[in-house]
Amino acid sequence: MSATQVETPILDLAFEEAVPFAEDVAPKTAKRGRAASVKAEPQTPAYRAGVIAKGFENIYATVGMTVFAFDQHCGQTIIENSEKMAASLDVLAKNNPAVRRVLSKMLTTSAWSEVIIAHAPLVMAIAGHHVPAVRSMLGMDAEEAAE
Repeated sequence: MSATQVETPILDLAFEEAVPFAEDVAPKTAKRGRAASVKAEPQTPAYRAGVIAKGFENIYATVGMTVFAFDQHCGQTIIENSEKMAASLDVLAKNNPAVRRVLSKMLTTSAWSEVIIAHAPLVMAIAGHHVPAVRSMLGMDAEEAAE
């Protein structure tokens, strides 16, 4: 090495010859003495006429009202067709247990979903008042948003 080069372990490693690695071997796993777990068959709720239809009609109406704030034509279309769309899901759930199981889970609310739903109007009001992109989507100018 010249006088201007500083000896460091990094430079020493860079000039050393490569050392071949040992063969890769899959790690050994310890046996756990438990029997293999058997998945239980998921519970399918019994069909009750109109339960799924009513739940999804409410969901569609809520979605329609939300969309209506941004696009009146599309929102109105969703609201007007919510009953027919929900009824079609109810018929499908009656005939298909797997679909009934999924749709029933979708209608089951959790504590978090209730919190989100309860706070959504507040978030929309604040966004419509203070976020320029939302105001322009709603077709409001700055003076209307201030009211």
